[in-house]
Amino acid sequence: MSRIFVRNRLTPRKTAILDKLQSTFKQTNSMVTVKGDPLILLNKGKRLRQQKNICSESIVSYVRKSIPESGNEKETNSRRYSEYIRICLENGVSVALDADSPKLHGNVI
Repeated sequence: MSRIFVRNRLTPRKTAILDKLQSTFKQTNSMVTVKGDPLILLNKGKRLRQQKNICSESIVSYVRKSIPESGNEKETNSRRYSEYIRICLENGVSVALDADSPKLHGNVI
């Protein structure tokens, strides 16, 4: 996704994760929900701010602390990955992990 942004001279200005509880048209007409979907506000043209000096490892550490285990492993993992992607995009950091990464979820053997 980052390459698409760069190629089209788009830069993420603000990101968020939809945490909507009430049903929507999308939710009532399919098995897909909007909860956890990313929202990305993009700017066209040059970058508005300097890229922050932040690395993937520090993002992972922050995400694991900010989203503790909830009892529902699938939901916790989904929220953690969404937050990881959001922070990476907003700060111009390459996404180095996939959704099932043990580093992100703490399942390191």
